[in-house]
Amino acid sequence: MPHLDFNFGSALFHFRRTGGPRGFLWKFTLSFALVTLILQAVSIWLQWPIYEIYLRILRDGGEFSRHISDLEAVSMRSNITGLFFAPIGLLSWLMFETASQRRYMRAEGFGLRIGADEGRVLIVGLMWMALYIAAYIALIPVIIIVIVVAAIGGQSALPVVIALGVVLGLAYILALLWFSARFSAASALTIRDRQIRFFESWAVTRNKGWTIVGTWLVAFAALAFVFAVLLCLVVLAGASFVDLDWPQEEGGTMGFSQFLILLYRTSLGALLAIGIAGSAATLVQGIFQHVFGGAAALAARTDPNWLGDSGISSTFS
Repeated sequence: MPHLDFNFGSALFHFRRTGGPRGFLWKFTLSFALVTLILQAVSIWLQWPIYEIYLRILRDGGEFSRHISDLEAVSMRSNITGLFFAPIGLLSWLMFETASQRRYMRAEGFGLRIGADEGRVLIVGLMWMALYIAAYIALIPVIIIVIVVAAIGGQSALPVVIALGVVLGLAYILALLWFSARFSAASALTIRDRQIRFFESWAVTRNKGWTIVGTWLVAFAALAFVFAVLLCLVVLAGASFVDLDWPQEEGGTMGFSQFLILLYRTSLGALLAIGIAGSAATLVQGIFQHVFGGAAALAARTDPNWLGDSGISSTFS
Protein backbone atom coordinates (compact mmCIF):
# COMPACT_ATOMS: atom_id res chain seq x y z
CA MET A 1 0.00 0.00 0.00
CA PRO A 2 1.45 3.40 -0.92
CA HIS A 3 2.37 5.67 1.95
CA LEU A 4 -0.24 8.24 3.01
CA ASP A 5 0.76 11.22 5.11
CA PHE A 6 -1.50 12.45 7.87
CA ASN A 7 -1.33 16.20 8.26
CA PHE A 8 -3.78 19.07 8.51
CA GLY A 9 -4.08 19.70 4.77
CA SER A 10 -4.43 16.05 3.77
CA ALA A 11 -6.93 15.42 6.58
CA LEU A 12 -9.08 18.44 5.68
CA PHE A 13 -9.22 17.59 1.98
CA HIS A 14 -9.14 13.80 2.21
CA PHE A 15 -12.70 13.66 0.83
CA ARG A 16 -11.26 14.66 -2.57
CA ARG A 17 -8.89 11.70 -2.88
CA THR A 18 -10.82 8.61 -1.83
CA GLY A 19 -10.54 6.81 -5.17
CA GLY A 20 -13.30 4.62 -6.52
CA PRO A 21 -16.09 5.29 -9.06
CA ARG A 22 -16.73 8.91 -10.00
CA GLY A 23 -19.74 10.92 -8.95
CA PHE A 24 -19.90 9.82 -5.34
CA LEU A 25 -20.08 13.27 -3.73
CA TRP A 26 -22.91 14.65 -5.85
CA LYS A 27 -24.92 11.42 -5.55
CA PHE A 28 -24.37 11.40 -1.78
CA THR A 29 -25.28 15.10 -1.49
CA LEU A 30 -28.43 14.97 -3.63
CA SER A 31 -29.67 11.83 -1.91
CA PHE A 32 -28.98 13.32 1.51
CA ALA A 33 -30.85 16.50 0.56
CA LEU A 34 -33.84 14.59 -0.81
CA VAL A 35 -34.15 12.31 2.23
CA THR A 36 -33.66 15.22 4.63
CA LEU A 37 -36.28 17.39 2.93
CA ILE A 38 -38.79 14.53 2.95
CA LEU A 39 -38.17 13.82 6.63
CA GLN A 40 -38.41 17.51 7.52
CA ALA A 41 -41.65 17.91 5.59
CA VAL A 42 -43.18 14.88 7.33
CA SER A 43 -41.96 16.15 10.69
CA ILE A 44 -43.49 19.59 10.14
CA TRP A 45 -46.75 18.00 9.02
CA LEU A 46 -46.90 15.75 12.10
CA GLN A 47 -46.00 18.57 14.48
CA TRP A 48 -47.84 21.34 12.67
CA PRO A 49 -49.98 22.45 15.66
CA ILE A 50 -46.93 23.70 17.56
CA TYR A 51 -45.43 25.35 14.46
CA GLU A 52 -48.76 27.07 13.84
CA ILE A 53 -48.73 28.53 17.35
CA TYR A 54 -45.24 29.93 16.87
CA LEU A 55 -46.34 31.52 13.60
CA ARG A 56 -49.26 33.13 15.43
CA ILE A 57 -46.79 34.43 18.03
CA LEU A 58 -44.79 35.93 15.16
CA ARG A 59 -47.98 37.54 13.85
CA ASP A 60 -48.66 39.01 17.30
CA GLY A 61 -45.23 40.61 17.55
CA GLY A 62 -43.67 37.96 19.76
CA GLU A 63 -46.24 38.03 22.58
CA PHE A 64 -45.83 34.56 24.11
CA SER A 65 -48.17 35.28 27.01
CA ARG A 66 -51.25 35.16 24.79
CA HIS A 67 -50.41 31.65 23.59
CA ILE A 68 -48.99 29.91 26.67
CA SER A 69 -52.10 27.78 27.19
CA ASP A 70 -52.09 26.73 23.52
CA LEU A 71 -48.42 25.75 23.75
CA GLU A 72 -49.02 23.69 26.88
CA ALA A 73 -51.93 21.91 25.18
CA VAL A 74 -49.93 20.72 22.16
CA SER A 75 -46.37 20.47 23.49
CA MET A 76 -46.79 16.99 24.98
CA ARG A 77 -48.32 15.61 21.78
CA SER A 78 -45.54 17.23 19.79
CA ASN A 79 -42.87 15.67 22.04
CA ILE A 80 -44.43 12.22 21.72
CA THR A 81 -44.59 12.59 17.93
CA GLY A 82 -40.95 13.63 17.84
CA LEU A 83 -40.01 10.65 19.99
CA PHE A 84 -41.67 8.21 17.59
CA PHE A 85 -40.05 9.99 14.63
CA ALA A 86 -36.53 9.80 16.12
CA PRO A 87 -35.77 6.20 14.98
CA ILE A 88 -36.40 7.23 11.37
CA GLY A 89 -33.89 10.05 11.70
CA LEU A 90 -31.40 7.62 13.28
CA LEU A 91 -31.86 5.19 10.40
CA SER A 92 -31.20 7.97 7.90
CA TRP A 93 -27.99 8.99 9.69
CA LEU A 94 -26.91 5.35 9.86
CA MET A 95 -27.26 4.70 6.13
CA PHE A 96 -25.44 7.88 5.11
CA GLU A 97 -22.69 7.40 7.70
CA THR A 98 -21.93 3.89 6.46
CA ALA A 99 -22.11 4.98 2.81
CA SER A 100 -19.61 7.75 3.57
CA GLN A 101 -17.18 5.48 5.39
CA ARG A 102 -17.43 2.72 2.79
CA ARG A 103 -16.24 5.33 0.30
CA TYR A 104 -13.34 6.36 2.52
CA MET A 105 -12.27 2.89 3.59
CA ARG A 106 -13.21 0.69 0.61
CA ALA A 107 -13.40 3.19 -2.27
CA GLU A 108 -16.94 2.03 -3.06
CA GLY A 109 -19.50 3.89 -5.13
CA PHE A 110 -22.54 5.50 -3.55
CA GLY A 111 -25.26 3.23 -2.20
CA LEU A 112 -27.76 3.26 0.65
CA ARG A 113 -28.70 -0.02 2.25
CA ILE A 114 -29.37 -1.76 5.53
CA GLY A 115 -27.01 -4.61 6.22
CA ALA A 116 -24.21 -5.88 8.44
CA ASP A 117 -22.24 -2.63 8.16
CA GLU A 118 -25.22 -0.64 9.38
CA GLY A 119 -25.80 -3.02 12.28
CA ARG A 120 -22.21 -2.69 13.46
CA VAL A 121 -22.15 1.11 13.08
CA LEU A 122 -25.43 1.27 15.00
CA ILE A 123 -23.65 -0.29 17.98
CA VAL A 124 -20.88 2.29 17.56
CA GLY A 125 -23.53 5.02 17.53
CA LEU A 126 -25.01 3.71 20.79
CA MET A 127 -21.53 3.75 22.32
CA TRP A 128 -21.20 7.38 21.22
CA MET A 129 -24.48 8.11 22.96
CA ALA A 130 -23.16 6.56 26.18
CA LEU A 131 -19.97 8.61 25.88
CA TYR A 132 -21.90 11.87 25.59
CA ILE A 133 -24.15 10.95 28.50
CA ALA A 134 -20.97 10.48 30.55
CA ALA A 135 -19.70 13.84 29.28
CA TYR A 136 -22.96 15.47 30.35
CA ILE A 137 -22.58 13.99 33.83
CA ALA A 138 -18.98 15.25 33.93
CA LEU A 139 -20.29 18.79 33.38
CA ILE A 140 -22.15 18.72 36.71
CA PRO A 141 -19.01 19.27 38.88
CA VAL A 142 -18.06 22.24 36.68
CA ILE A 143 -21.46 23.83 37.28
CA ILE A 144 -21.24 23.10 41.03
CA ILE A 145 -17.85 24.83 41.25
CA VAL A 146 -19.21 27.98 39.64
CA ILE A 147 -22.31 27.96 41.86
CA VAL A 148 -20.24 27.51 45.05
CA VAL A 149 -17.88 30.36 44.13
CA ALA A 150 -20.87 32.58 43.36
CA ALA A 151 -22.53 31.68 46.66
CA ILE A 152 -19.39 32.35 48.71
CA GLY A 153 -18.34 35.54 46.98
CA GLY A 154 -21.77 37.11 46.55
CA GLN A 155 -22.34 40.11 44.31
CA SER A 156 -18.78 41.36 44.67
CA ALA A 157 -17.42 38.16 43.13
CA LEU A 158 -19.53 38.44 39.97
CA PRO A 159 -16.56 39.28 37.66
CA VAL A 160 -14.62 36.33 39.08
CA VAL A 161 -17.60 34.02 38.66
CA ILE A 162 -18.08 35.10 35.03
CA ALA A 163 -14.37 34.64 34.26
CA LEU A 164 -14.32 31.27 36.01
CA GLY A 165 -17.42 30.16 34.13
CA VAL A 166 -15.90 31.16 30.78
CA VAL A 167 -12.56 29.46 31.50
CA LEU A 168 -14.12 26.24 32.80
CA GLY A 169 -16.68 26.24 29.97
CA LEU A 170 -13.99 26.59 27.30
CA ALA A 171 -11.86 23.94 28.99
CA TYR A 172 -14.85 21.58 29.03
CA ILE A 173 -15.62 22.20 25.34
CA LEU A 174 -11.99 21.69 24.30
CA ALA A 175 -11.76 18.51 26.36
CA LEU A 176 -14.98 17.20 24.82
CA LEU A 177 -13.72 17.99 21.31
CA TRP A 178 -10.40 16.27 22.00
CA PHE A 179 -12.01 13.13 23.41
CA SER A 180 -14.46 13.11 20.48
CA ALA A 181 -11.55 13.35 18.05
CA ARG A 182 -9.74 10.47 19.73
CA PHE A 183 -12.78 8.20 19.25
CA SER A 184 -13.77 9.70 15.88
CA ALA A 185 -12.21 6.87 13.85
CA ALA A 186 -14.59 4.31 15.36
CA SER A 187 -16.98 4.18 12.39
CA ALA A 188 -14.11 4.09 9.89
CA LEU A 189 -12.38 1.25 11.75
CA THR A 190 -15.66 -0.65 12.04
CA ILE A 191 -16.22 -0.39 8.28
CA ARG A 192 -12.56 -1.14 7.55
CA ASP A 193 -12.33 -4.27 9.68
CA ARG A 194 -15.97 -5.39 9.38
CA GLN A 195 -15.99 -5.70 13.16
CA ILE A 196 -17.21 -3.37 15.90
CA ARG A 197 -14.39 -1.00 16.77
CA PHE A 198 -14.66 1.85 19.22
CA PHE A 199 -11.95 1.97 21.86
CA GLU A 200 -9.41 0.92 19.22
CA SER A 201 -9.80 4.43 17.81
CA TRP A 202 -7.88 5.80 20.80
CA ALA A 203 -4.64 4.18 19.60
CA VAL A 204 -5.24 4.96 15.93
CA THR A 205 -5.70 8.70 16.59
CA ARG A 206 -2.73 9.05 18.94
CA ASN A 207 -0.92 12.37 18.23
CA LYS A 208 -3.66 13.24 15.72
CA GLY A 209 -6.42 14.47 18.02
CA TRP A 210 -5.82 18.22 17.75
CA THR A 211 -5.29 17.97 14.00
CA ILE A 212 -8.70 16.33 13.66
CA VAL A 213 -10.24 18.99 15.90
CA GLY A 214 -8.65 21.66 13.71
CA THR A 215 -10.23 20.23 10.56
CA TRP A 216 -13.59 20.14 12.30
CA LEU A 217 -13.32 23.79 13.35
CA VAL A 218 -12.38 24.95 9.86
CA ALA A 219 -15.16 22.92 8.25
CA PHE A 220 -17.64 24.10 10.88
CA ALA A 221 -16.69 27.73 10.31
CA ALA A 222 -17.32 27.34 6.58
CA LEU A 223 -20.61 25.56 7.25
CA ALA A 224 -21.71 28.23 9.76
CA PHE A 225 -20.96 31.01 7.27
CA VAL A 226 -23.07 29.40 4.55
CA PHE A 227 -25.89 28.69 7.00
CA ALA A 228 -25.80 32.30 8.27
CA VAL A 229 -26.26 33.60 4.73
CA LEU A 230 -29.13 31.19 4.08
CA LEU A 231 -30.71 32.03 7.44
CA CYS A 232 -30.72 35.73 6.57
CA LEU A 233 -32.58 34.88 3.38
CA VAL A 234 -35.13 32.81 5.32
CA VAL A 235 -35.64 35.56 7.91
CA LEU A 236 -36.16 38.21 5.25
CA ALA A 237 -38.62 35.98 3.42
CA GLY A 238 -40.34 34.92 6.63
CA ALA A 239 -41.02 38.54 7.56
CA SER A 240 -43.86 38.47 5.05
CA PHE A 241 -45.67 35.90 7.23
CA VAL A 242 -46.74 38.73 9.52
CA ASP A 243 -48.92 40.14 6.72
CA LEU A 244 -50.73 36.89 5.98
CA ASP A 245 -54.52 36.83 6.34
CA TRP A 246 -54.59 34.82 9.58
CA PRO A 247 -57.88 33.76 11.18
CA GLN A 248 -58.74 36.73 13.38
CA GLU A 249 -61.23 35.17 15.77
CA GLU A 250 -60.01 34.28 19.24
CA GLY A 251 -58.32 30.90 19.17
CA GLY A 252 -58.51 30.77 15.37
CA THR A 253 -56.14 28.17 13.92
CA MET A 254 -54.89 27.27 10.48
CA GLY A 255 -54.22 23.80 9.11
CA PHE A 256 -50.96 22.90 7.41
CA SER A 257 -52.48 22.61 3.94
CA GLN A 258 -54.44 25.84 4.50
CA PHE A 259 -51.22 27.61 5.45
CA LEU A 260 -49.41 26.40 2.32
CA ILE A 261 -52.30 27.49 0.09
CA LEU A 262 -52.41 30.90 1.76
CA LEU A 263 -48.66 31.30 1.46
CA TYR A 264 -48.79 30.30 -2.20
CA ARG A 265 -51.53 32.82 -2.97
CA THR A 266 -50.23 35.80 -1.03
CA SER A 267 -46.48 35.33 -0.67
CA LEU A 268 -45.22 33.12 -3.47
CA GLY A 269 -41.85 34.89 -3.47
CA ALA A 270 -41.30 34.08 0.19
CA LEU A 271 -42.30 30.46 -0.41
CA LEU A 272 -39.81 30.13 -3.26
CA ALA A 273 -37.05 31.86 -1.31
CA ILE A 274 -37.52 29.61 1.71
CA GLY A 275 -37.71 26.55 -0.52
CA ILE A 276 -34.48 27.46 -2.31
CA ALA A 277 -32.68 28.33 0.94
CA GLY A 278 -33.89 25.16 2.65
CA SER A 279 -32.84 22.98 -0.28
CA ALA A 280 -29.43 24.69 -0.44
CA ALA A 281 -28.98 24.16 3.31
CA THR A 282 -29.63 20.41 3.02
CA LEU A 283 -27.23 20.15 0.08
CA VAL A 284 -24.50 21.92 2.04
CA GLN A 285 -25.25 19.78 5.10
CA GLY A 286 -24.86 16.65 3.01
CA ILE A 287 -21.49 17.77 1.68
CA PHE A 288 -20.19 18.59 5.13
CA GLN A 289 -21.41 15.33 6.67
CA HIS A 290 -19.08 13.54 4.28
CA VAL A 291 -16.27 16.08 4.74
CA PHE A 292 -16.34 15.90 8.55
CA GLY A 293 -15.59 12.18 8.47
CA GLY A 294 -12.55 12.51 6.22
CA ALA A 295 -9.92 13.28 8.85
CA ALA A 296 -10.84 10.32 11.04
CA ALA A 297 -10.98 8.05 7.99
CA LEU A 298 -7.48 9.15 6.98
CA ALA A 299 -6.28 8.36 10.51
CA ALA A 300 -7.73 4.86 10.11
CA ARG A 301 -6.09 4.44 6.70
CA THR A 302 -2.69 5.58 7.98
CA ASP A 303 -2.83 3.22 10.96
CA PRO A 304 0.66 1.64 10.94
CA ASN A 305 -0.75 -1.59 12.39
CA TRP A 306 -3.15 -2.07 9.48
CA LEU A 307 -1.79 -4.25 6.71
CA GLY A 308 -4.14 -2.74 4.15
CA ASP A 309 -6.40 -4.17 1.51
CA SER A 310 -4.91 -4.71 -1.90
CA GLY A 311 -8.33 -4.31 -3.45
CA ILE A 312 -8.48 -0.63 -2.61
CA SER A 313 -4.85 0.27 -2.08
CA SER A 314 -4.35 0.52 -5.85
CA THR A 315 -6.78 3.44 -6.01
CA PHE A 316 -4.25 5.59 -4.11
CA SER A 317 -1.28 4.73 -6.31
